[in-house]
Amino acid sequence: MLATVIIDPPSIAGAAALFTLLSARSIARAAAAGIGALRAEQRRHVAAGALLGAWFAVCFGWHAFRYPAWMLCYLVDPARLPVAVWYPVFVLALIACGAGAALWTARLVAAGNRRGAWTVALGSFALWLLLFGVTLRRYVHVGTYADWLSGRAPLLRDQPAVLAQFNTVGAITGAGVVAAVIYRIWVERRRALVPAHG
Repeated sequence: MLATVIIDPPSIAGAAALFTLLSARSIARAAAAGIGALRAEQRRHVAAGALLGAWFAVCFGWHAFRYPAWMLCYLVDPARLPVAVWYPVFVLALIACGAGAALWTARLVAAGNRRGAWTVALGSFALWLLLFGVTLRRYVHVGTYADWLSGRAPLLRDQPAVLAQFNTVGAITGAGVVAAVIYRIWVERRRALVPAHG
């Protein structure tokens, strides 16, 4: 599962933007219905984006507590920066990224700027790919901070038990996202059947 404190924020922002774009028609209808309807619609998407960020933060909590040096990309010794200090900040950052990207995307869609909304989503994923590339060498080695400094941090692929843990977390995280997408599509289809009121 692709998780570290460096690459998670832009990936959450991109996912939240895509989730919001699934509701582009509802947002456009709300914008046409008036400011009250639009604000209610935007609040719905901000809440969904925040929940998405919270879900990923909770799922990645396993990595944070089991492999803190890896989660920190070996940039800081966990002995100097305990998980109890940085993990709550990480959780809030992911919630903020999800909520912020959802709001930004919803506002762009409401303004008729779908191209700009897609730019938020694709730009976030482009940043994620860039940061993933920059941190790839650190990502594929899972060990302690001391292991990394000494050049002895073992490769993830050489640790079947760790790889199995990562895959389990990935499956749980992914299942939640798939369920959310299915629910969002179902809700949007139901809402499309309801006549718009001026």
